[in-house]
Amino acid sequence: MMEDPSDDPPPEDYAVGYSRPPKATRFKPGSSGNPKGRPKKRKTVGDTIEEALARRVTVEENGRKKKVSLQKLIVLRVAGKAAQGNVGAAQFVLRLKERCEGSPAERRLSAVEEAVAQRSQYAQRMALA
Repeated sequence: MMEDPSDDPPPEDYAVGYSRPPKATRFKPGSSGNPKGRPKKRKTVGDTIEEALARRVTVEENGRKKKVSLQKLIVLRVAGKAAQGNVGAAQFVLRLKERCEGSPAERRLSAVEEAVAQRSQYAQRMALA
């Protein structure tokens, strides 16, 4: 078994200084200056909600059990209420569908167009004032 060179006593001509700590105070092999590591990122409320909605639950449908995400279950239940005639649920489902239509790029583009329109309306109001 080879001996670690850092275990040897420092030579007499070893100069301690910038980037040259004393041999006795150097980290031993296998250890570091941060043994606990970097702290974990704190979860945001959005992360917690996303995690909860991604959780899979067992549902019985047509006499058969199947697992679906909580998010899908909520949407199915609200859509079911809308189908039963609940006007509030129907409005919610239709607004949700409008917000989710198209590709993400299209949604970003519509958001930009909306912001531009709001800015021009603001400029017109400021000009009239």
